[in-house]
Amino acid sequence: MDSKFITTAKLSLLSIFSVTTLFAQQSNFHLGSASIVSNNKSTNLPNIIHFSTNQNIQEGNFLDWLSPAFNLPKTISFRAYSVEKDDLGFTHTRYREYINNFPVDGTMLVTHSKEGRLVSFNGDYFLNFNPNTSPAITEKQALANALKKVNATKYKWENKIQEAAKREQLHQPDFTY
Repeated sequence: MDSKFITTAKLSLLSIFSVTTLFAQQSNFHLGSASIVSNNKSTNLPNIIHFSTNQNIQEGNFLDWLSPAFNLPKTISFRAYSVEKDDLGFTHTRYREYINNFPVDGTMLVTHSKEGRLVSFNGDYFLNFNPNTSPAITEKQALANALKKVNATKYKWENKIQEAAKREQLHQPDFTY
């Protein structure tokens, strides 16, 4: 068989596989008339989405749209932590992902809205993984590690006079450093 034919056949199969994978992935989402512009190469999840003008999703309703659109389990949530307005009239709101109320490092979604209507969003997030949310070490071990790292000769909580003064200042009899 001709090697050019084999290469062409391999590329055709790869294209069919890629389109099938993308279609299967997109079918897991209910985006309405929003369109996926690109996917994250590591997670293969959409990382840029544009909303059509007929969707008319208000910026305050993004999370209400996101949860059913991405079939988010109840354990996954997103919380806004920053809002910025630019000179072009866009409002950019940044969200961090949480799983079981624990922040997920390396995640961020940014919505872009104009005149109160969502235009697009982009960012990186994770779905369908089971993080270990149990502490790896005990509180006692963590304190011992911190004390070893700091290696101070004296600590604030060891000064009982200062601690008593702070209790009185704060009107909190159970205050401690």
